[in-house]
Amino acid sequence: MSVKLSGLTETTSFIDTDIFHLRTVGGIDKKINGGDLISSIELASDAGRVQAFIMKNKPGWLWCDGAQINKLTNPEYTDLVGLLKLEAGGDPTHPYYNASADIAVLPNLKGAVVRGVDTAANRDKDGVRKSGGYQADDNKSHRHLINAGGSGTVAYMREYGVFTVSKYTGYTGAVEATVKNVALYYLIKY
Repeated sequence: MSVKLSGLTETTSFIDTDIFHLRTVGGIDKKINGGDLISSIELASDAGRVQAFIMKNKPGWLWCDGAQINKLTNPEYTDLVGLLKLEAGGDPTHPYYNASADIAVLPNLKGAVVRGVDTAANRDKDGVRKSGGYQADDNKSHRHLINAGGSGTVAYMREYGVFTVSKYTGYTGAVEATVKNVALYYLIKY
């Protein structure tokens, strides 16, 4: 049986011992054994895909920890460096930016919840943010109505006028506002 896949520089019959020659978007030639082809079908088109995993180390993936990656010292990162550079667009304030043409910065998703980029600037309180842009935790502005029998600042009426007694509740909560969550590793495909 003959197999034809996008990205292959040659096709051959699909037998476990056959070798497939691949050329990625970055121009790197890769050879894949036919038996490994099914699990390696992700190919170059998936470079830059971010996914959650239970483990930090997975072949072909990097942890989204904000590290710098270099395509000269690690040619297998060429596609990913190219994508990150394209997204940064030469903007030195972009989270993926590095002045070197051969180095890019990975997204840093440690301890963060992912939020979709809002290109219309009508849902994100910070307007249009860059992919990979960090937003610190915050609470929406609010106030609590306290009745006269509770704590807080309460005005009392007396025969000779109004006076105020200030009382406050004790502090509650943690050091940040969080949603229910499960800790997993975010990895990016290279």
